[in-house]
Amino acid sequence: MDNAEALALLGTPNGTGVAWLLSQYQKELGHKVVKNVTLFWERSAIKDEGFKTLPSLVFRLMDFNRETEGW
Repeated sequence: MDNAEALALLGTPNGTGVAWLLSQYQKELGHKVVKNVTLFWERSAIKDEGFKTLPSLVFRLMDFNRETEGW
């Protein structure tokens, strides 16, 4: 992830969970990195509050490869 805004999302509660998962389960998952993050809004009905627009994040992962990533 080269985008500063996408890196900032790793500091959010949802992003820190993804970072924790990748660091704690590297043995099981292999060396994965975040490829990109997509933010989308969904209109959802909430009991007693009517409709609200709720944000969601999708973190897409990929295998890390030193040769192709230029490390």
